[in-house]
Amino acid sequence: AVGKWHLGFCNQEYLPTSRGFDHHYGFWNGAEDYFSHIVQHGYDFRDDERVLLKDRGTYSTELFQKRALRIIRTHKKTKPLFLYLPFQSVHAPLQVPEVYKDMYANTTGDVNRATLLGMVTAMD
Repeated sequence: AVGKWHLGFCNQEYLPTSRGFDHHYGFWNGAEDYFSHIVQHGYDFRDDERVLLKDRGTYSTELFQKRALRIIRTHKKTKPLFLYLPFQSVHAPLQVPEVYKDMYANTTGDVNRATLLGMVTAMD
């Protein structure tokens, strides 16, 4: 599984690697910052169950895309692959790198709408 889990983490048995996935890269909570990976007052970004600080500051959609591509490119083609990839987009908080928001600066007078459109574009 790559991306947001958001299906429970209060007990070990609710974690993705306890629910049939060999690996998980992403976060367990919801509504976390796309760049800092902080939700409420805590950092939540993991590789399997290890907290992964090196990806702090990178937009989550980019991180998930890169990891998914790496998994697809390196898996053995003779074995089946199921990749569960729930992106964080397009959920609150509305955040996107400026390059994507700028694409829609002249199409709407609403900055939230431009941000939302940019988030969809970044995910695509």
